[in-house]
Amino acid sequence: MKAIKFFSGLFFAFSLTSGIAHAAENNQPVIVGADVDAHGCKPSTGYSWSVLQNECVQYFSYRPRLNDLRRTTQAGFFWMNPEKKKVEFFGGGFSPSLVLTLQRNKWSQRHPRYQSTDGRYIFTSVKGKWVLLDNRAKTTNKRLFEQE
Repeated sequence: MKAIKFFSGLFFAFSLTSGIAHAAENNQPVIVGADVDAHGCKPSTGYSWSVLQNECVQYFSYRPRLNDLRRTTQAGFFWMNPEKKKVEFFGGGFSPSLVLTLQRNKWSQRHPRYQSTDGRYIFTSVKGKWVLLDNRAKTTNKRLFEQE
């Protein structure tokens, strides 16, 4: 019974404080959801701007999830346009997102390969799993993200 009261109290305290965060620079309360970025998205509610979809999206709802191989607590998500010619990758410090374009070659139907405009990043399927590679990595393991 004590455990139930304790956890109920914790939940109540958390619910009271979770909606308000204090800004360090001026000690003014900031209401979650009151922040808006340049595109009108509310980052505190999980919305980010999608370049390809031209709207605010909650990218973490996209599947499949890709694990960040450098930071185990991070993940990446992608959205592919209906024509499958472009991919937008979210997460991993890409702000706001990373857009990659399909590279045409004779294997592109079976093994699609998408590349960033600067050529640094490659998004492709390896053994049936999507991966994001650093094309300029000096090591043999160029994988940054890999599908679960």
